[in-house]
Amino acid sequence: MNVLVLNSSYMPAGVIGWRKSIKLLFMNKADIIEPSEYMIKGINRDYVIPDVIRLKYYNRVSYTSYKYCRTNIYKRDRYRCRYCNKLLKLTGPITIDHIVPKSRGGKDTWENTITSCMECNHKKGDLTPEEAGLVITPGSLKPTYFINLATLNPKWIKYIPIA
Repeated sequence: MNVLVLNSSYMPAGVIGWRKSIKLLFMNKADIIEPSEYMIKGINRDYVIPDVIRLKYYNRVSYTSYKYCRTNIYKRDRYRCRYCNKLLKLTGPITIDHIVPKSRGGKDTWENTITSCMECNHKKGDLTPEEAGLVITPGSLKPTYFINLATLNPKWIKYIPIA
């Protein structure tokens, strides 16, 4: 079980295991912000395992930038077609579509590639989405550390700044 760690400024600082979070609480270095439904038994009493803790002192964090690759594009788009919003992880093959087609000078960048189902990709073909009558569903164009955290535990979304 993982625990979201917030800085003293309530910005996400990382994710740690529940055992390490208990150590931070016992050393009085953190406070529980959101408890989980799980407990551990101690000698004298039961202890709540936290879902979210906040450090009492500011800890400098360097956020990760993600490598541009097919797998990270799938994760960014949550395995959904960005045109029809169909879940692709279970229903069929996933394709990468270039918003501005490569034949028209489109590049392999975060901003120009999205996931697509086969039907929407064939419908779009060598056109732009506007020319093909397709609308791209809203979402991030470049994945961030925060977006990746939001996929780990739905309870953490309210603590993660996603623009």
